[in-house]
Amino acid sequence: MKRICAAGVSFIAFLLFPVLGFGDDSHYTNILVGDRAGALAGAYTALSDDPAGMYYNPAGIVYASENSLSLSVNGYTSTSKEYKGAIGGKDWSRKSSGIVPNFFGMLHTWGKIKMGLSYAIPDQITENQYDTLFNIPTGTPGLSVTKFMINHKTEDKTYNFGPSFAVEVASRLSVGVTLYVHYRYMDYISNQMAWLSNDQTNWFNQYMNMEEWGVRPILGLIWRQPSKFSVGFAVSRVFALRSESRLQMTEKDANDKTTIFNPPNSSDTRDYPYKISLGAAYYLNPDLLITADITYYTPTDYTLFGSKRSFEAVINGALGSEYRMTKDLALRAGLYSNRSSTPEIKGVKGENGEKVDGYGGSLALCYVAGKTSISLGGSYSLGDGKANITADPAIIDMAYRNWTLFISSTYFF
Repeated sequence: MKRICAAGVSFIAFLLFPVLGFGDDSHYTNILVGDRAGALAGAYTALSDDPAGMYYNPAGIVYASENSLSLSVNGYTSTSKEYKGAIGGKDWSRKSSGIVPNFFGMLHTWGKIKMGLSYAIPDQITENQYDTLFNIPTGTPGLSVTKFMINHKTEDKTYNFGPSFAVEVASRLSVGVTLYVHYRYMDYISNQMAWLSNDQTNWFNQYMNMEEWGVRPILGLIWRQPSKFSVGFAVSRVFALRSESRLQMTEKDANDKTTIFNPPNSSDTRDYPYKISLGAAYYLNPDLLITADITYYTPTDYTLFGSKRSFEAVINGALGSEYRMTKDLALRAGLYSNRSSTPEIKGVKGENGEKVDGYGGSLALCYVAGKTSISLGGSYSLGDGKANITADPAIIDMAYRNWTLFISSTYFF
């Protein structure tokens, strides 16, 4: 898409504004899903003994102590990206925020089989931003942009929903499978208006819409020594089965010439990476748990509207701990990485991309009263990296920040 933009519109609109949707395909841990799992920074492959296990490792739900209903997590998340000197030497930032009801799940025992149904939102971006900048140089002697207005709106959400099944196939060894339906919807609108110092104006509009359906099977194994040690393994991948993308760009240049780029709708499907997770959990004593995950994502690429995007292999890690302060009160915390799969930014014209490795932490307090547990917590992540987001192939510095607050509850029956 970016290369087509550069070829199809005039230099002013493209030079001053990054034609990038806010969707983040290069990071895979944008939201920590689940109640206990989210508080442990996603280090849950070797545990997964509650409804969130259906998302991380369905083999673990065999060891859930009771039937349960999880209404987690209702969270508020905020993301910002700041680009240093991006527009005529001026810093520019983008912000996304919104309420994310990112997980719902319930478990039930049927003989030796544990089954469940869950709904997860592993990624959500909501952006509605209006910016005005003044006195921006264009690179042309004697010509500047006296006023530049940007108004853009983005909705990009991914949903997973479906059943899970697990069974203990041997002493201390369980296997499980989740069969998620995958749905992703993205809608991006950008309007830009530039007033030039020679009293001319330039207007540019971009609209992109994408709807995608697919499946995401998750296969998991867990071996455990009760109350001591457990090891887990899980593999999953999104298989996009149907996709339709629409793109339209319209420009009215300084000479009042209108150019419209409206290619046929694309049915190209995205290739998603395999996610391979290995985890271990160890109880130092009955009140203190340490858990860790290593997750590998395979390299992949896809083509959309004639533009190819490639993603490198990525390894992410997570480390979590749970301390039971009393019978009814537990403190959970964790650290995790969210590294970028974008190839090295080389500053090539039309390259357009961001490479920022993110690192973060999580903290939550859980209170258990009878058959109900309530958790309150949050997470914070940050990263600094490089970006190339305009027609000018210069590489600029950028900073990424994200914070999330959540409250969740689980009912056992």
